[in-house]
Amino acid sequence: MAQPSPTSAQPAQLCVTAEDELFDEEFLQTWRREGFQVTYIPFQSDRKSYIAALDAVKHGLRVSEVYAIISFGDAASFCLTHYLKLPNTNKLCALIAYYPTAIPGPASQYPASMQVLVHLANQTVNVHYPPSKTSHKATVVRKQVGPGVGIGDRLALGYPAFSYVGALPGFAEHDLEEYSRIPAQVAWSRTLGALQRGFRRVAAVDLERVWDEMQEARYFSPNEAALLPPPPPPESEANTAASPPPSALYTPTLQGATGHNPLQDFYATNFHAHRPASMRLQLLSRTVGADRVVDEVLITFLHSQPMDWILPGVPPTHREVKIVVVSIARLCSGDGRLYSEHVYWDQASVLVQVGLLDPGVVPAGWPRVQRVPVVGGEAAAAVLAGAVEGVSGGDGDFSDLDSGSGDGSGEESGEEDDSFASRETGEDGVASGREGAEEQIPLEGLTVSSGEG
Repeated sequence: MAQPSPTSAQPAQLCVTAEDELFDEEFLQTWRREGFQVTYIPFQSDRKSYIAALDAVKHGLRVSEVYAIISFGDAASFCLTHYLKLPNTNKLCALIAYYPTAIPGPASQYPASMQVLVHLANQTVNVHYPPSKTSHKATVVRKQVGPGVGIGDRLALGYPAFSYVGALPGFAEHDLEEYSRIPAQVAWSRTLGALQRGFRRVAAVDLERVWDEMQEARYFSPNEAALLPPPPPPESEANTAASPPPSALYTPTLQGATGHNPLQDFYATNFHAHRPASMRLQLLSRTVGADRVVDEVLITFLHSQPMDWILPGVPPTHREVKIVVVSIARLCSGDGRLYSEHVYWDQASVLVQVGLLDPGVVPAGWPRVQRVPVVGGEAAAAVLAGAVEGVSGGDGDFSDLDSGSGDGSGEESGEEDDSFASRETGEDGVASGREGAEEQIPLEGLTVSSGEG
């Protein structure tokens, strides 16, 4: 397991606050695994006592140290208003608000020194508008949260905010019925990124290095123990219960495993016991986020032995395969443990190349279709070349493309294999205001100023 990088700091102070006396322990423990010193403070009706409890988090911080707050529900509403005032933000580097019941007006601006991030569910919120030139009274308008911009659903507010329209308030709390895994994970990654920017700290471990070491063990090394390094021993039994098992899903074939030992066996069986010596890999692109590494990889191999991760149940065809594979590895930025790996590729292209799918054979009942719209090795070649040549747009005519049967000649790419640098395996396979009427309008329709908070 990778050791903390030299840039790692002492545990950063993180305050989590919500209405209940007790909070989702799994949520708290996960932040501790990320390297934060976590304090939970219940929301209080006595505002003075509540503010004093929040301020106590920063007591004892050294001159250069800061802290952050993650808030939920009514506590989030209070924090969003309270920390709009500059004197209240001393040493606060980040404020995260999950499904607040009220938010500041869309033109509100927070101090540039503080990261602000708001997660809104499928809910109505009270939008607080301050007095203006035309109205000397503060107003409150109730609005329905709608979709944001693009598939990321960013809302048009003066501070970073996103909508999760398919989720209900509570979607990020594991102990509630409203918990929804996918929006919770998306919000989690955004939150982690905001905290890392706020604290100006990098991950405790180099996620890219950790992932490269796992890939080295999978494709080029005979060391099975390095395939999936065990996580560090838990500090407590509660930590063990809160730690999710690692998993991998090879989506096109539904291969994979969940749990440390089953996943270790999956990697060993599929990539050590059945790894062609001809396999070559080239990294085409890589994106490293707050908690994940996304790779686009060109993989070529001669299908000379069973390979159940990509062709389950198919005996060796002795045909060459060229395929672009995309993997998304989610890792713990605190200790480098693998949470999950999702892998995708064009399975139809693989089937064309090994001879199991003929694009020229169209099923009966489709008289106007001359060719099944799939391709073989040309797909990988086009990605490698950075362009698509000779493909007509949208008319279903793929007759000018070679069938890409993958006979091992390498001719479908139009260039030699060593036109790119790649890795090979060896011979052994190693290598407060008046309240207005409710308006059912989406928030992104508001006229706002831009800003990242």
